[in-house]
Amino acid sequence: MKTLRVLLGVGTVVFALLVLNTVFADIKNESVNTSLTFPLDAGTDSVGMPDVSFSMSGDPEDTAQTTCAMTPGGTSLDLRFEEPITPTPEVEHLTSTPQTALAPINSLRGSTPPPTYPPRYPTEDPEYPDDPDDPNNPDDPDDPFLSIEIEWKLINNSGKGWKGPLELSDGAIVSARTEKRGNSLVYRAYISEDCGLTYKAGGDICVMEGENLSLIDLGDGAFIVLPNGDILASYRTNLQSYPEPGRSTHSINVAISKDNAQTFTHHSTVVSYTGTDFELFPNWMAYPLGYWSTFIFLASNGDLQLYYDDEILPRKEGFAWHQWWMMRTWNDEERAWIDPVVVSRTNYSAILARDGQGTVVEVSSGVLLTAIESVHTESPNKGCVRILFSEDYGKNWSWQTGERRIIYSPSDVNYSSLCPWLMRMDDGTLLCAFMTDEDRETPDDVHTGVLNQSIKYVLSYDDGLTFTEPYMLDPSYFMWGPGVIQLQHGPNKGKLFYQARYSAAGNIGLHIMLGTIKSVNNHEDL
Repeated sequence: MKTLRVLLGVGTVVFALLVLNTVFADIKNESVNTSLTFPLDAGTDSVGMPDVSFSMSGDPEDTAQTTCAMTPGGTSLDLRFEEPITPTPEVEHLTSTPQTALAPINSLRGSTPPPTYPPRYPTEDPEYPDDPDDPNNPDDPDDPFLSIEIEWKLINNSGKGWKGPLELSDGAIVSARTEKRGNSLVYRAYISEDCGLTYKAGGDICVMEGENLSLIDLGDGAFIVLPNGDILASYRTNLQSYPEPGRSTHSINVAISKDNAQTFTHHSTVVSYTGTDFELFPNWMAYPLGYWSTFIFLASNGDLQLYYDDEILPRKEGFAWHQWWMMRTWNDEERAWIDPVVVSRTNYSAILARDGQGTVVEVSSGVLLTAIESVHTESPNKGCVRILFSEDYGKNWSWQTGERRIIYSPSDVNYSSLCPWLMRMDDGTLLCAFMTDEDRETPDDVHTGVLNQSIKYVLSYDDGLTFTEPYMLDPSYFMWGPGVIQLQHGPNKGKLFYQARYSAAGNIGLHIMLGTIKSVNNHEDL
């Protein structure tokens, strides 16, 4: 291993292995640009914040939640280089002197090499055959291609909860949010028995006490109902200066309810880390690393999987500033979440990955798709929505062959698309909702924690091979964390249920919409 130590002093320091004009530091604030490990232009904004953009999960309702303060301290940076790995298509993004790379973590791939996947989800749209009788030809009049239209209706703007809703067998809708209660932060379930018109409090999923609630990060979870009716609720905890000053604890946990979300008890800890704050980063308070968003999924083979954002493992492996989308599988005999798998990341530390906040669907036996929040590999590294696939129930994922396809990004690279929610309708259509600021006069600055976003969505009729142009779902702004499910019970069976957090003019609530699906014959429309 060759170690390159870059000292930051007065003036501009040139990083010769990357781009000669990359500026490392703002001396007054001792701020290091997050793109300094990448072959990109860099700089800091007027308040000394890095101008490479990436998202951090947080609960916008609670000021006690961790905020997006991303200026690292310290005056030096260690960069590690090892032997190069086999290049992937990602290398095409490198425009400066070729880089050596950190090798992938083989222990997270298993002992056998991953299979070589065909380009199932190519970047370019597929070329359909010219034969008019070919069933794959959308111009065949005897095999009309049906698309759908969705009519959305706002039914409540003061719902309770955040992100993905869960429907129970009796038609009740369950969601959750983080609240302050005296000297405690509480991650609490809420239940609606009238399809989002009204809500009542459910059980406390997790309660954390502390004299300084700003040092506690809690929530951002997901639900699943198991075949036996039990409800699992996942959530994160990032505790600064706990159990003692200078040491912090980070974990992903799961609670269980056996009474339809009325009460919860601890079920399991998925992953955890306790250590000295400065072991991970030289200025903890400026940028707290941790575990973030989660998602629970039950595959058709019975595998119970939990997905989560991980910033700690990449840091340990020398991928500073990176975030990876991870997955573990529940083992009932061991009563533990085992076999960690990297679902999405880049192969090269010089190519930034801020991958996570995803959801998962199964489009056919063993074929899983995940839509994730990510960033562009080129400056200014704004947010985009990517899709990855696995053809073996999640044991291996397409990033291993260099495929992290972008399914939506604003045409202007200064704008973002964030926080996707992918779901599969009863007819097989995929819907991916996401936040975006592309219709605003000026792009958001994620460092402020204030996101002036609306909610849009794209559709796929071919299991994620292609996606439509975006449709507007919720044009309101300051939206956060969309979630969409298709109702299976009650008078609204078959309709889509949408919820997303909003904050405007000091008011915080949850938009609830119902979507009515209509089929449209494209040939007749054309």
